Amino acid sequence: KMKLVFYPNGKGSDDTFNIDTVMFVKTFIFNGDNSMLFISDETVIKSLVNIGSTVEDARNYSIYGCYEAGSYDEMACSGACKLNIPKALEIALYRGQDLLTGKMIGLEHSRKLDSFEDVYAAFEDQLNQFAKDLMRMSDNNERNMKRLHFAPFFSSNFDRTMEAGGDIYAYHTAKYNNTSVVCVGLATVVDSLAAIRKLVFEDQTLTMDELIEILRNNWEG
Repeated sequence: KMKLVFYPNGKGSDDTFNIDTVMFVKTFIFNGDNSMLFISDETVIKSLVNIGSTVEDARNYSIYGCYEAGSYDEMACSGACKLNIPKALEIALYRGQDLLTGKMIGLEHSRKLDSFEDVYAAFEDQLNQFAKDLMRMSDNNERNMKRLHFAPFFSSNFDRTMEAGGDIYAYHTAKYNNTSVVCVGLATVVDSLAAIRKLVFEDQTLTMDELIEILRNNWEG
């Protein structure tokens, strides 16, 4: 996985980022040759400071695993959950119902989907509920870490953990202890929302009900 960091304030800001570099990276993405991670330096630093990091440690952050940003110094982090963003749109269109199982897994609603704004608002409602549910699941996972996961060899590499005499995961003995919810499918949901706005509300190629039925049948018939 390749990571590209965008630096603000004169270090190569987002607005002046070399277009040739962007196009070069796009060829990898379009061809499926590699996985690219775009990082906004300013956003990462602000986020880490907001959850308790010192500014100095936040400025020297690292990317752990695939996507998770962690402050400098001793850090334990875990990607506890993944949020499927396109699923929130699907659930919004089907008023809380999961098409795969037929079960109600989202917010049941009677909102009319007569405009793109209605569709987007319903999507936002489901996405917010997904996030709240996943954060509760993550909190529950953290509370039960003592019964689920110990890492004694990993813990032994950290001075603070050794001084505290507790496992880095089970007893949260690192300087910073973060748990993330990873959002996946952003590009897919952007494409989906753009298609709905174009086909249904701008060009009026088909109605919202027709699109919902087409998706229900998986484009068959």
